[in-house]
Amino acid sequence: MDSAKIKALLRDSFCVAIEQSLGESPKECVQKLSQGYISSLAFSCEGDKYTLYIVSMLPFLQHISSVMLFDDEPSEEVLQDICKELANLVAGVAKVSANKNSVAFGIATPLFVGSGNFRAPFNDYCYFAFGQNPCCSLYWIRH
Repeated sequence: MDSAKIKALLRDSFCVAIEQSLGESPKECVQKLSQGYISSLAFSCEGDKYTLYIVSMLPFLQHISSVMLFDDEPSEEVLQDICKELANLVAGVAKVSANKNSVAFGIATPLFVGSGNFRAPFNDYCYFAFGQNPCCSLYWIRH
């Protein structure tokens, strides 16, 4: 799958995952996040191997916790779990979408990378916001 199709697949999958989980629609924005809570997930598409990184702002993860877990004061452990689950949700939606189009797509277990500066190499990205507030950036690299 070419890079434009991968970008469209991941962008659309993020939006669908958030809409289904939170009932809200994120919008693409121009402000990238280079700091935050970072998760990663390896995936393959038509035999090509990738790593997806998701950098999330703390208020975004807290909002997910409030809406999905009814927890307005999540612990650090819960925030890390939400960060991993976000990567899993995006990849899961991408896999379903790819499989509907007879495209081979595999996903691995998501990992919590850490919180702080994002420094991994990447080929492409998408940035998202709720209203005027940036909430999340997706980065990926083809190996």
